[in-house]
Amino acid sequence: MPADVYGKEVVVNGSAYVEELGVADQKHFAKDGGMPQGQIDAISKPKMTYGFEANGVLIKR
Repeated sequence: MPADVYGKEVVVNGSAYVEELGVADQKHFAKDGGMPQGQIDAISKPKMTYGFEANGVLIKR
């Protein structure tokens, strides 16, 4: 992807997906990110994340 694609209209082809991020993984990422321990301890439920894996992108001119 070119660095200057931000704000341009694109057409993408690929697969959208939903993933569950478990409590242990959330706490691990929060700790790595420097989140305060009190906030890390408050994480108690899995979180759904959404993603898209593109296998082709057409940038409109």
